[in-house]
Amino acid sequence: MQTMQDDTRSELITRLVQDYGLKFSSDRQFLRYGRCPSCGKKELYTGANAPWTIQCGRANKCSYQASTRDIYPDIFANWTERNPPTPTNPHATADAYLQSGRGFDVVKWQGSYSQEVYKDYQSGFTCPTVRFNLTSNGQTIGYWERLIEPAQGIAKAKVQTGFKFKGHAWLPPKLHLRQGVWSYVKELWIVEGIFDAMALTENGLHAISNITAGNFPAHTLAQIKARMDGLGKPLPKLIIALDSDTAGRKATDKLVAQARQNGWDVAAAQSSEYSDGADWNDLHKAGKLTKSDLERYRFYGELLIADTAKDKALLTYNQYGSTSFYMFFDSCTYWVKVDIETFDRSKVLNESNEPTQDLFNTEEELKEAHQLWHDDLMQSCMSVTQIMNCQPQALYYQQNLVTDESWYFFRIRTPQGDTKNTFTGSQLSAAGEFKKRLLSVAPGVIYQGNSKQLDIMLGRMINGIKTVETIDFIGYSKDHQTYIFNDTAIRHGVTYALNKDDYFDLPNNKSLKTLAASPNINIAAHPSQPVNWIADIISGWGVQGVISLVGFMGSLFAQQIRDRQKSFPFLEIVGEPGTGKSTLLSFFWRLIGRDSYEGIDPNKTTKAGRMRSLSQASNMPSVLIESDRDGAGTGRNSQFNWDELKNLYDGGTIGTRGVKSAGNEVYEPPFRGTIVISQNLPVVASKAILSRICHLFFTVERQTRDSEAAARRIEALQSEDVSHFLVNVLKMEDKFLQTFFDTKMTHENWLKDSGVKAFRVAHCHAQLLALFDAMKLLLPDLVRLDGAFKQAIFEMATERDQTLNTEHPLNIQFFDVLERLNAAPNAIEGAAHHIRRLHINHSKNPDLLAISMSEIYQLANEYRYDLPPQSDMHHALRQSRQFKFVAANKTVASQITGRSIRCWVFEMPKNLSLT
Repeated sequence: MQTMQDDTRSELITRLVQDYGLKFSSDRQFLRYGRCPSCGKKELYTGANAPWTIQCGRANKCSYQASTRDIYPDIFANWTERNPPTPTNPHATADAYLQSGRGFDVVKWQGSYSQEVYKDYQSGFTCPTVRFNLTSNGQTIGYWERLIEPAQGIAKAKVQTGFKFKGHAWLPPKLHLRQGVWSYVKELWIVEGIFDAMALTENGLHAISNITAGNFPAHTLAQIKARMDGLGKPLPKLIIALDSDTAGRKATDKLVAQARQNGWDVAAAQSSEYSDGADWNDLHKAGKLTKSDLERYRFYGELLIADTAKDKALLTYNQYGSTSFYMFFDSCTYWVKVDIETFDRSKVLNESNEPTQDLFNTEEELKEAHQLWHDDLMQSCMSVTQIMNCQPQALYYQQNLVTDESWYFFRIRTPQGDTKNTFTGSQLSAAGEFKKRLLSVAPGVIYQGNSKQLDIMLGRMINGIKTVETIDFIGYSKDHQTYIFNDTAIRHGVTYALNKDDYFDLPNNKSLKTLAASPNINIAAHPSQPVNWIADIISGWGVQGVISLVGFMGSLFAQQIRDRQKSFPFLEIVGEPGTGKSTLLSFFWRLIGRDSYEGIDPNKTTKAGRMRSLSQASNMPSVLIESDRDGAGTGRNSQFNWDELKNLYDGGTIGTRGVKSAGNEVYEPPFRGTIVISQNLPVVASKAILSRICHLFFTVERQTRDSEAAARRIEALQSEDVSHFLVNVLKMEDKFLQTFFDTKMTHENWLKDSGVKAFRVAHCHAQLLALFDAMKLLLPDLVRLDGAFKQAIFEMATERDQTLNTEHPLNIQFFDVLERLNAAPNAIEGAAHHIRRLHINHSKNPDLLAISMSEIYQLANEYRYDLPPQSDMHHALRQSRQFKFVAANKTVASQITGRSIRCWVFEMPKNLSLT
């Protein structure tokens, strides 16, 4: 295996020593005694000359192993910056990539590749490539190239436009059809990738690349056959060694059959017994292409192309010698039992037929004949019974540490396709439970074995199984500093796709998945022609629309902001009906990949339902809407109390629920998101809640035909048009937060100097100003709104500052009606009746006001006085300042009726008396 470039090796060793505490061995050939991230023991080691992988020395107890390329992807990137081409070496970038990125000795490959440049004409993206020419009869007919620094959404491997490589293969220089070493080629490996062929070649094999799994290189093989005939040499044996994935394994059978039809002697090789093996290039870098390794890979290939279940059973028995074992064949599971006593008897009875030396010319022929005789006898002594019409594979173990629940994640493969699902420990502990669970997770499958057979299978499947960490929400995981969505993860600006086993492979050998099924965030690819939606936001809703956008999108960094500033403001979007609040919020959700959603109505959910809704997302807003305020509060406990939100401002616990266990454990999830409130009337709540809210009020006065047209365009945009914005924002996480923290205190001091007295009001509104500064990094069009945005925020802060020191408008309206109802009766001259007068204060204590709400609303109706809905007044009156609230629905001995009556009780102001 070729050593790395000195600069790559040096940087890797520096990082490994720093992160894992590795130390040089006395001969400086190894780095040893690092702390293993899996078991914690100081058994971690790697080679000092080429530290491609680090692994734990406790092979039986830990067996941790990780690629340094996965741990430090930044070191294996920026090839152009680190190794720019020069006049003396125009291939410098490609050389560095092949040597330090792929582990090849570039000296051996000089002249077989070139460094080129790829350009994507739609996006304008360019990057260097390493290019290999494909030839036929010694003439170049096309090329294949690998992008050295690919971009998201652009395939990293390219074939020359218009060139059809079907039937052709890439040959390394040593296998040039005219000058190559064909006289010495006994075996020829056919692999998919050119890098795989190079890897096998560097390990002493002869290999060619068929470019893609399904391509049978008939033209190239015909030319090879002609070359061998010309040399008078026998044809080499073909080894079909495609990738060990589903496509490669399926294509292997096809290519083996085609090669045999064309008269070739064919075998196969696979890097794994199952569809999860590394490719040959990775094995080359890991030093796992030794003679013994290659023998094992050949055996895996023979298992793959076995014609019948008995043939595969025989191969397995000959390899391991087990007399009782399970195996998979054609997506079914079989139990194999070998009767050794019967075999011994058959061997004695057929002793006369045993091949002998005198019948064969060579030792090799005798060995082959003896093996056939042995296999024929074994076939009659071997029973192969199907115990499952599927092939289960334990992929990994996942655990929720908070609830102490755990599962084994399985792939269930059937001839009809794959199903993935979880099994608990109890479902794997007995044949009956396993059978029931299997029937429920995969259609039409059944387990017919016994518990002992199940134990043997699981003992092998789950021994040393990989552990995947889990979270129970969607969004930002503070512990992993990673955003986890349904099929995408983003960490420090780098995007990771969900792998085929439904989890994310992150740096430092971290594996992570979310157990949450909702919300469903679908992020679309970046469109070739992005939509300028911010112009329509400004046109349709003005600066208030931009404030809403900034507050909503700022939620994506809520936990990072709370870590340093201990809070994140609530955003209240209030206004008249028809001002487009719902259109705006629905669009914001589409910007982050959530379709057909606005929010939840807290008046129509239970407390448990609200708790779950607030728990299911992190660094995303929880939007609370009230679609039916007049009807709210009519049912028992249906009226939402805004004071429930108070401790969410600084990320406190959402609530407490018991954990199903034998102890006293409880689950108290912290609030990881933000609060956005959208309704027609302002929030009626305590001073503590109001001071946490940044309040916006939308009116219809500024609406024009242009703003309506802009709103219609916003309404027409779908998530696939705009959801890439989420990735754009999160990729700038570091710069966004740096800008926010650099500017926040400046804005806060300005608000205080400008007359905002309440500290929390200044703090919250300064956070909005800082978020606006950060958002300008992504949306430069916002720069022209600098002055207007700042003025609007100042007015919001001033208004909220005044609100905290004045009576709520609903209370002013209510007590004004109360005063009118308490006025002296008016005799209407000539009328048949008098407007009746009723003393409304039932309290005998002159310092208290006790009123019956039902009486007040009945009187107001009779006198045609307007009062807000009772449900709103129940909230507002608790915050009354002029008449300080004492109690609700308190039993009072009425001075009016002489009997007990339920009243709302307030302290009577000193300058006023209602009797």
